[in-house]
Amino acid sequence: MAPAPAPVFASTPAAAYHAPHLEHKSTAVRDLLVMLGVAAVLLGVGYFVWNRGEQKAEKTAETKAELEAAKARNAHPLAKQIEVTGIRLRVPKPGQAEVQLLVVNHSAAEIAEIAMDVVLAGKNKGKEVAVFPVKVKRLGPFASVETTAKAKIEVSAIDLPDWQFLEALVTIHANEP
Repeated sequence: MAPAPAPVFASTPAAAYHAPHLEHKSTAVRDLLVMLGVAAVLLGVGYFVWNRGEQKAEKTAETKAELEAAKARNAHPLAKQIEVTGIRLRVPKPGQAEVQLLVVNHSAAEIAEIAMDVVLAGKNKGKEVAVFPVKVKRLGPFASVETTAKAKIEVSAIDLPDWQFLEALVTIHANEP
């Protein structure tokens, strides 16, 4: 028996395997349109993100300006001497809050009766959380009084900032005879 002849591999050029109908026809116009489309999408997304950040910054600046204007409008002589601190919020029902706070007299004057409006706002965001009236019957010199007030809140209990992120803005009412 004669040995089987060795297989012969024909060397065929690579072009023989490349089908002519699958040739890649690249045109400069199509490449340019794809590049411009991608650039337009990226620029649009960038503008949207930038504009959104600008709107947030403007809104925050407006809110801070309003809060500062409220502080400036308070022309009561004791406005710089009265501090509201030690704020604790409890939400027994949705939309209602019980606020415990400490009113401090930093002056040497005894205050017979004082009525004020307190605005609780977030320190960094300036967003109003609650507005409520507070009345203190007697406040001795360099003394403090703990009081409780009820307030309506617009945000849910979960969205309330923690006590360390709350700021109390006080507007003292003039005593009427």
